[in-house]
Amino acid sequence: MYFKLTYLNLKRIVFLVLALLTLQSSYSKTNVLENSKVKNKIEKATLVSIFSKLSKQTDYKFSYGQAIIADNKIYTVDYSDESVTLILNDLSKKANFNYNINGKLVLIQKSETPKPVTPKSVDRVKVKGKVVDENKVPIPGASILETSTSNSTVSDFDGIFEITIGEGKTLQVSYVGYKTKTVVVQNGFMTVQLEPDTAELNEVLVVGYGKQSKKDVTGAVTQLEAANFKQGINISPDNLLQGKVAGVRVVSTSGEPG
Repeated sequence: MYFKLTYLNLKRIVFLVLALLTLQSSYSKTNVLENSKVKNKIEKATLVSIFSKLSKQTDYKFSYGQAIIADNKIYTVDYSDESVTLILNDLSKKANFNYNINGKLVLIQKSETPKPVTPKSVDRVKVKGKVVDENKVPIPGASILETSTSNSTVSDFDGIFEITIGEGKTLQVSYVGYKTKTVVVQNGFMTVQLEPDTAELNEVLVVGYGKQSKKDVTGAVTQLEAANFKQGINISPDNLLQGKVAGVRVVSTSGEPG
């Protein structure tokens, strides 16, 4: 019985001694680190340069891998008469690394950089439809444009169109003589009905043989502004048009018969 009690007491004593030694070792490491201070000022340097200066000014050696060496960033720091613990705590947050102290050796390891979140690509949908006028007659050559993009198409002879756009986008449908219409994309086949632009169709055009309503003109029409006639030197009325309209050649004659 005495032997058992002595043996148990011995085990407890050994356990307590080991625990105290462990605590002392841990405390001594932390205490030494806290008491180890840099003598010369350290500022604006790479990680490798900072660790090199710390190694020269203290009893600690630093071990690190390629990730630390490859980090060429200049870190703006201001360490003067600071403890190694404070420096490592501050620098590890700025440079994103972990450190572990083993005796007089400080092991440095770069923390894994979280991968950037790739924005989800916008799903694209194919839209089919038909453009018609106020009488539901197909409009060929109507322009169909995806809003806020350069993605566009035109309707065919039967007013049919097909275009692939981003999901949730809108379409702008336009045609000469009709009001531009913005429509929300619908599921399935869609019909877009345009309304006549009364103001534009009622414009009167002066032609060489009289005047006509713009909607009745079958030929090509080019509009010139007053600013177009301010360029160059004009010595006669016919010179006003020379070179101003593509495909038009102005020829001056004497007016004599034949």
